[in-house]
Amino acid sequence: MAVKLLIRPRPFQDESIYSWLARISGSNMSRNKRRVLELADALGSNKRIKAIPLFNDQRLRDLAELTGVEEEWILRLLWGNVLGGDVGRNFHRQFLYSHRAKICPICLNNNGYWKKSWQILPITCCVEHKIRLTTSCKCGRPIPIYPDSIVRCECSRNYSKQAVKSALDSELNLAEYLLSPYFDEKNSELANRLYETQFALWYWYQGVRNHDDKLIKSWGFRRILSGVKYVGNLVDVDGVNILPLLSRLLEYETRERVGFRELLGNCHDYMMRMVEDGYQGNLVKDLINFEENIWEGGDVLSRSRYGKNSGIATYREAARQEGASISKAARCMSYASIEGAKSNSRRQRQYLNKKDVSVLGGEIKRWISIEEASGYLGVSRCHVLQFMDAKLIVCRKEPGERDWLILSSSCDDLFDRLMLGSCKCSYDIDMVPLKTLHAYPGFRLSKIIEACISGEVSYELSTESCSVRNLKFSKSELEKIRQRYEGEFYTAKQASQILKVNLNAIYYLAKKKYLRKSNRCYRNRIVIGFSMLDINEFRSGYCFYSEAKCFFMKNHCQENIAIAKQVNGRCGISGKIRLYRWEQLHQLMKLPRGFQNKKESRLLPLENAALYINRSATQLKELSRKGWITPYRPPSHHRQYGRTLFFTEKDLKRLQLLVDHYPLLMPLKAAAKHLGYDRSHVRKQYIESEYLKTFYIHELGREILCSKQEVYGLNRVLTGTVSGPELAKYLGVSRNTIYKWMRQGKLKPAVTPDQAGFGCYRYPVSAKYNLLTKP
Repeated sequence: MAVKLLIRPRPFQDESIYSWLARISGSNMSRNKRRVLELADALGSNKRIKAIPLFNDQRLRDLAELTGVEEEWILRLLWGNVLGGDVGRNFHRQFLYSHRAKICPICLNNNGYWKKSWQILPITCCVEHKIRLTTSCKCGRPIPIYPDSIVRCECSRNYSKQAVKSALDSELNLAEYLLSPYFDEKNSELANRLYETQFALWYWYQGVRNHDDKLIKSWGFRRILSGVKYVGNLVDVDGVNILPLLSRLLEYETRERVGFRELLGNCHDYMMRMVEDGYQGNLVKDLINFEENIWEGGDVLSRSRYGKNSGIATYREAARQEGASISKAARCMSYASIEGAKSNSRRQRQYLNKKDVSVLGGEIKRWISIEEASGYLGVSRCHVLQFMDAKLIVCRKEPGERDWLILSSSCDDLFDRLMLGSCKCSYDIDMVPLKTLHAYPGFRLSKIIEACISGEVSYELSTESCSVRNLKFSKSELEKIRQRYEGEFYTAKQASQILKVNLNAIYYLAKKKYLRKSNRCYRNRIVIGFSMLDINEFRSGYCFYSEAKCFFMKNHCQENIAIAKQVNGRCGISGKIRLYRWEQLHQLMKLPRGFQNKKESRLLPLENAALYINRSATQLKELSRKGWITPYRPPSHHRQYGRTLFFTEKDLKRLQLLVDHYPLLMPLKAAAKHLGYDRSHVRKQYIESEYLKTFYIHELGREILCSKQEVYGLNRVLTGTVSGPELAKYLGVSRNTIYKWMRQGKLKPAVTPDQAGFGCYRYPVSAKYNLLTKP
């Protein structure tokens, strides 16, 4: 006969197995956690109590006879109703939290038992009271999973008296999402949602810095709580949205990892294991959608999975599909800024999605080669090149590219402009077709087209076909334009006589492209020369030195020739021509005349410069002599200026600032002249030894300035004393004799080497005469 307990309380519908076993033990006055399981022989040969008990059919039957509860009710306590079948028997333990109990103090006070839903690992709050579950007593002891009492701790405190804390919205959101199928008793839906939550918790923690490799069932409550706060924000109506989670994970990974296996391979394998274990939710579709459509390497991944059926093609395949060459497809990709996706293999193949393939196809049709443009317009290849030079059509060729590509829409625009001005002429005898242009050797078709568009030539264009080949021109108007454009043709020697320079100068001007060259077809030969149009164009833009000089002399501004800047710099040919732009010469003439505003040009003569700084010419000349300002002396070939001194406006502003606002300072050059030395000697001997102090002014930059008082004092010392070698030369003795007299006391030095700035003995000037008068 089987053993039966005297008091056999029945479990509540949503009670936990641990709560029921604890109530049975308490009702039968047993404080042994193992007593009920031992009576049911549930422990077997292993006497250790497991956190989650496992029962076979026999032990389940024994426990039912012992407690008087049906087997179905016990299976309900063991999650058999919501995690039934193979899933419930084999994999339910990873979804349950078994380190310690989680309780709601308010529910425990009202109901007197533990709810089974609190045992679910991601549940951290009570949905009914919106408070966070507690896992320990006030004394600090954790609430054991197999307690002696479900309402009281070992320290005699009631669990229902615990302080409560409000739960966050993210915790409540996740708890409601998980418990909705639990209350509806759907077998597979709760398992699917637990799988999704576990996936989100695991890859949330993989994005945490300095994470470890502990499994989720080994996590503590604090770590679970942190993960639930994040995952709860991902829950929406359709389930767990893992797209922000995967984006966060990719941001955490190092940039060196670029392949699918290194970045998302673990996620994919994890999901496949979930599917093998019985997961049937939509998370698989979301992960595949992220891998193939959102991840930057999705195009390459789709290509590797589905091949050509994926809609992803290489630019070579796209080029063959559009009937274009590979080089043209590569150029069109760069024109349209199509980057594509590169595989991580050695060959570095570049893949394009459907959108990029369509864009590339449109770009290939948009740009055509010269040969295609020739057939499209109905003209020869040479004529297309003429249109390109005249910018009648749009062409493009980047550095490093070999052939030109022409914009097809520009050819249509050219034909539309010609159609707009086409007219039906009544005098057909005067009209000549395009094929008769060989009768006008050297005449460019682009010039004729420009004349037609501008309305200078009457023409007729047939609307039957979009081709320039059917163009007819007015012969008489064409002859007039030819005569106007071409005129007389001159050789280089004739051009030198017209411009009044030597032959080398003409070659120099043509080489530097100052003078444009023209070519004519004469007796089946291309002759290079200069037309009057080219010569007149040069004359209107440039002039030589003699012409510039005459121009300024006629306008009584001959001093401007010194400040006019030549265009060609130094000319090394034997002609030594100097070129000036007429535009610059006219700008110099536009400068205000006179010096009422103290300005005329960059160079001012002595009298005008004196007026500029409100000084007399004598004072300015004296300042120049003393080194306060450096004058500009014209070159020797500017003889018309004579000995006149010129000063730049910049130097005059500097001098005026120094004289008017800093009267106690003087420049280093003036100080050196006043002392009778060069600047390097003054800087090395007196400034570096700090005998003379230096000053700097912000407006003058790094120019060295000295105090007038110190310079004048130093000058008095230098003029009132002589050095030992100077005294020896004056007396006709050696320097050693002077030094010996100084040591004997016959000479008393005024300056010793110990004084800063001198480094030698200096004697008074009166010592020369005293030594001469002594016997």
